[in-house]
Amino acid sequence: MLAKRFLMLALTLLAGGCLSVTPGGLMEASRFDPLTSDPAGLGAGVAVPQTIRLSDGDVAIVMSYTVEPESRPRISEKFALDVADAGALPDAPQAQSGERVYVASLSQADAGRMRETQARILALKAAGVDGIGAFSISVGGGCTVSPPVETMPVRTFIRTRQNGPFVQLTARRDLLRVLPVDQREALREGIRQCEDAPAGD
Repeated sequence: MLAKRFLMLALTLLAGGCLSVTPGGLMEASRFDPLTSDPAGLGAGVAVPQTIRLSDGDVAIVMSYTVEPESRPRISEKFALDVADAGALPDAPQAQSGERVYVASLSQADAGRMRETQARILALKAAGVDGIGAFSISVGGGCTVSPPVETMPVRTFIRTRQNGPFVQLTARRDLLRVLPVDQREALREGIRQCEDAPAGD
């Protein structure tokens, strides 16, 4: 199976990999094949505190393929995602108390570019160039209407096919408690103060 040489799908905030994967999320991720799935059907969701705002480009997919013993991936592509507030979308994950949920997806142009990346990796594999692939969805930006950020509880979701459901991938965890110190500080620094939203919005 082509996906066996790909690392487990990771939906993370910045570099944080300290989230508890739900049983349903683990099953959904295990069925996901990054090389053959239609990029147009991919979707991510993240539940953050109500004081956090996300916008286009704050969420991204990175797909890479590393051939040993090369020090850098032979192929590495980053795709910025379009972000929407899930409150206006009927099939999006539902927010719990104190949360705001965002969903993210590829633009039509980036979906096409991901298909090209999939084809390039498949061509390498067909030619016998064995390697290890990685596929991740991460949130690397955002802003807050209520600085400073003292806690960052998050839940994450994944959709792997067109019109499919959003499955909760990770349980709620406070990243500012579970991340290593350097990643915790990077997270705080990556969240700017919102310029156009009043405090307490």
